[in-house]
Parts: sequence; structure tokens; C-alpha cells
Amino acid sequence: MLRLHLAVYFYLCTVVAFENWPLLSENQDDASRAQRDMSENIPIDQLGLSGLSLNQLVFEPYGYNFAALNELLMILSGKVGALMLDMYWNEFTQTWQLCPAPFPNNLTGNLTNTVDVSWNGKTYQCEPGLSPADVMATITQYFRTSNVKVTANMVLLLLNLKSIYYEPVATATNRTYNSTSTRLDSIPSGYESPDPSYLLVGNSTLAQSVSGLGSWLFMPLELQVFSESSPSGNYTNYYSSEYPTQYDFLFNLFKRTMVSVVNNDLRLSNKGYNISSLDKDTIFVPTEDDFEPTFVNSSDIGILTNCSRLRHSAFDPSLFSVIVGQSRFRTVVDSLSTPFTNDSLQMWTECGFNTVLNASYKSYESQIGDRTNNTADQLGAIFNNFVPLQYWSWAPNQPNIAKENTTSATNDDDSDTEDNQFESTTNAQFAFKCIAMTSQGWTMSNCYDKYRLACQRMDNPFDWTILSSLSTYFDSSDNKCPENYAFGLPQLSIEQGALWTFLDSRNILAPVWIDLNDITVTGCYVTGGPYAECPYTKIVTTLNLIRQIAPSVVVAFVIILLVFWEKFFLRTPVHSNRKHYWKRAINQYYKENEYEGVPS
Repeated sequence: MLRLHLAVYFYLCTVVAFENWPLLSENQDDASRAQRDMSENIPIDQLGLSGLSLNQLVFEPYGYNFAALNELLMILSGKVGALMLDMYWNEFTQTWQLCPAPFPNNLTGNLTNTVDVSWNGKTYQCEPGLSPADVMATITQYFRTSNVKVTANMVLLLLNLKSIYYEPVATATNRTYNSTSTRLDSIPSGYESPDPSYLLVGNSTLAQSVSGLGSWLFMPLELQVFSESSPSGNYTNYYSSEYPTQYDFLFNLFKRTMVSVVNNDLRLSNKGYNISSLDKDTIFVPTEDDFEPTFVNSSDIGILTNCSRLRHSAFDPSLFSVIVGQSRFRTVVDSLSTPFTNDSLQMWTECGFNTVLNASYKSYESQIGDRTNNTADQLGAIFNNFVPLQYWSWAPNQPNIAKENTTSATNDDDSDTEDNQFESTTNAQFAFKCIAMTSQGWTMSNCYDKYRLACQRMDNPFDWTILSSLSTYFDSSDNKCPENYAFGLPQLSIEQGALWTFLDSRNILAPVWIDLNDITVTGCYVTGGPYAECPYTKIVTTLNLIRQIAPSVVVAFVIILLVFWEKFFLRTPVHSNRKHYWKRAINQYYKENEYEGVPS
């Protein structure tokens, strides 16, 4: 009955939350799907994902309660790819919980009330009935509603493991004349006898806590099976990894998430939690099975300095392959002392890191303005400000869908003339459906404008060259690239960084054409030249339409002719003589059997 009440409450809150929460614009939705599709052959340990801390940006301002889960659902709908979550091992109850504070006995009777609880000098608003399993259920709900090829995405769940404990205090007991015995109180007074219903909340193991993710969860055991089935690793497009590609992960293995521990601050004690072998078979733990993610803080500016130096150095493709070969799951998290700015977040993204927002609303005021009076507006403002910057591929405010209907050059306000040899179209032809790479990222451009073509080496995605001649996007189908090169597209931020480095080292000004367009279907970005078809929509040209409907039209016309001919011209003898035949037969019968008077 309690769960039913919570489900109804959760549904009603979700409806209200949708009314006040900014969803992805059509531009951002297309940008997210395009980046996912273009990276489908990249192993999942190399993807550039964007995310945030649920504790700092959801539970702290909204409270650790079921109502806050609606904000999580909205965040997931915005295609956030990484979630960081603090989970607390309560040594008093021996269960995992979300609230950073334990609940006193007198607050555990009603599981659905949000109450103020204090611990270690801080006060939190928490609901006793909320557990990590409810977060997993919310994530699973999102997976179910987005389980189609157009919207499916990967969500990386990052765990910070912490302990709720009480320092033992020596208490004198059984005092006698000669000696004093002592006992150690590991549970403070007022916390030792919670309500029995509260003891049913939460799970006693990490594996159980995330089990609600069900079949969507990719586990270390499954990675082992995948690696054994592909002994040479997942070798595709120069990447060698034991991890599946994004396409295999989503559409062959039908997975949506993996859970990893990024910080283990659990206390070692007789009531502490020890990560078990079952946990390690379910959750990725550093140093186990060669799982070694790269996890850094935004204050480490040395990494950004090296990245910037690489971009402006002499072009050497091997330097970029080293980054991919020596690091995986590269993740940077900001903090209250070093919050992301628009510029720093974009730089981390371009350097190939998953970015996780982990500072407070106050820390981001310089980027979003003062919104202290409206918590919902704060989260929406942070989302709208930072999410467009977390695409490693697209330039800000791109793709500009409104520009696709442009028919006059006077509306072209982009800096397309960075290249002094750029040639604008002179025949008044406009089709803003082709993508060029500028110094800021991918930008929607007029297919008839003439730029240089970016050619990518077929056996090394970090090796680029640029054609000296200018051509329209449609001319790319002629395959003018040198031998072993083809009209290319960066599929990863590191590949794009290599292209930028090549342009800088050769003093070539952007924009340059890359192999991406939405010519066939608006908003469906495809690679493979100007005549590539959208995989989500069947393209029907006029000729194909005629070919499809012609047989049906001919058959229908023949049937109509037959019906018309039968109706007006065909006279079947049986039908035409039936009336007269029966009339003669009846008259003949009466004639032969006619009587006068009354029969005796």
C-alpha cells in the first residue's frame, strides 16, 4: 500500500515537474543524436559524456525525498550521459542509504515524511523511505520510455561510497573497589531502536542496491564474456579495446548503463562495509579486472595546459593515439573551490573528458545569474547554460535548424569567411544542410559554398590532410582525397583535436567540409556523402513513389473496367431468362391441374 501511494505521488509530481522544467530544444535534441550516431563505432571507454552530481544539484537543494526524483527524470530526458551519486553505508542499520545523516528513532515511524536530520554539524532534509533502489527505479523508468533507436543513450553511473558511523566512546561500567570495566558504544543513544518498517528500507549490499537496473546494467562479468568472444578486442577504426562500441552496447547487447566506483571512503571497522566478490561482479571497481579510469579534478589545470600545447604543436598523429591507448573513462569533476566556467568546461570537453558538474548553484552564478528565489529555475538555468557546451562536436547554438529555410545570403551571419580563399555561391543557390568545421566546432553551412575538403586516413583516424582546391559539398562525392584517405568526419573529440592541430600547423583557416549532412531528412545527420540516406526514415523519391504505387493503380483500374463492362454490357443467359422460365412453368402447372368447383 505504501509503494502504491508513493507511485501515485511520484506520477503527480512528475506531471507538475514537466510543466516547470526546460526540455531539450529541437536543435539540442538533433545535436545529441548526431553526436551519438557519429560515435557509434567508438568503444564506450572513450566516449565524451556530460553529467552532473545528483547530490549537489538535486538532493541538496530539493531534499533527499521522492519529489526530487522527478528532477532526475527531467535531467535524464535531457540526454545527460553521466550521473554521480553519493551512497552512505549506515553502520547503525547495516544498510545503504542516500541521506548523509542517520535517522533518530523518533523519526522513523513515518517513511513518507520529509524531516530535518542533523549530523556532524550539518542539517539535511530527508525522507526515511527513500533508498538507492528508488534512484535505480527512476533511471530504469527512463530507460523503458526511451528504448527506441532514435532516443536510446548510454548513462554512466559514478558512485562515491561513504560511511555513517559513530566514534566509540569508552563508558565506565561495573565499577568495583579494585577495577573498572568499560564498554564501547558504537551506536549513539536515540539511534539504536528504529521503527521496524524503517529497517526494511535500503539494501545490505552494493549489488542489491543497483539490482533495480535489471538487464539494462552492463556488468564486469558481461565484459569478461564479451572480451572472450572477441579475443583480439574490439578493433574498429584504429581503436583496440576490450569494451564494446557504443553501437554494440546499445543495440546488440541492449545495455544502457554501467556502474563504477570513483571514490571509496568507507571506514574500516567491524561494522564497516567490505566490497564483496558479488559486488565486484556487478559494479566496476578500480584496480579490479584492470579497470583503471582517469578521474581528475577541475583544479588540475596542468592537464588543460598540456592539451592546449598539443593543439598548437607540430602535427603528429601518434601523440593523439597515445592519449586513447593509455587512458579510459576520462572524467573531470568540478568543485565549490573550482567550479566550471563556460570556457573551462568547453576546454575539458574538447580534450576528451567526461564533464561532471559538482559545484553548488551559488558557484555557477557568474554563468547563470542570481536565481536564489527559485530552485527549479536554478537547475533549469544550469542545464540550459552548460548542456550545449558539453557537446565536443557542435559549435555553440548549432545545428541552427531555422537557417535551413534561408533563401538569401543577407541572412547568413556566420563567420564563413575565415578562409580568405572562401568562395560564396554566385548562382543564388542555398541549401543550409551540410556541415563544415569551424574553429568552434561543427556548423551548418550552405552546401553550394566552396570550402576545402577534410580527408581522413582510412587506417588512422588521427591522421588528416586538407585538399588545396575548393569545392562545394556535393563535389565531395567525386572522392578527390589522396590514396588511403577518404572524405572524413571526427567521431571523437580526440580526432577533432587532431584535425584542429593539423589546420593550425599548416596555417589553414576554417571552415572545411566534413562528411556530415542532413540533406535527405531535416534533422537526421548522416555520413557517407551527399546522397547518404537517413537510417530512421525511409526516403521515398518521386520515382520510387511511382514504382511503388503503379502496380496497385493498374490492378485497381482493371478491376473497375471489368465491373463497368459486366454491369452495362454483359448479359448472362441464365439471369436474363430466369424470370420468363418460371412464369411459363407456373402457367403450365395451373393449366394441367385446373379444377372447377369444390373438390369432393
